[in-house]
Amino acid sequence: MKNIVFIGVGIDFDKVFKKFSCRKGYENEKLFYLTYNYRYNFIPELLNFDDEKMVLTFTNVGVNINKDKMDIILVKELHDILIRDGIYQNDYRAKNILYDKELNKYYLIDFEFWSNEFTDFRKNVSKCQDMRFSLELLPDIV
Repeated sequence: MKNIVFIGVGIDFDKVFKKFSCRKGYENEKLFYLTYNYRYNFIPELLNFDDEKMVLTFTNVGVNINKDKMDIILVKELHDILIRDGIYQNDYRAKNILYDKELNKYYLIDFEFWSNEFTDFRKNVSKCQDMRFSLELLPDIV
């Protein structure tokens, strides 16, 4: 069964809740943020996690923009910083880049496939068929 993907903003309009249906993806993304949460200023801050419900709570840092309007050189520089540090996001798609217009700043998101080596995320999906996640407003956990 496929999960429906939603995005919601919390009560204060400053939070995004990411709910996983697969423990492996949840644990991997949580590990990334617990390890690197304050190291990079171009990833959202992890505010909270709920291991029972497999929900990560992040600061709301922006919106998706059309890839034709994206500064690809700047986005590549952000990825290059991670790669220099041995971090591969492994899901390089435009939907995993957010933009804050007020700050004129890009953020990289969705690290459930990250590792210290480059892999094709589509190969990882077969290891956990429901690796897809749900982004939704979850007022019962705030």
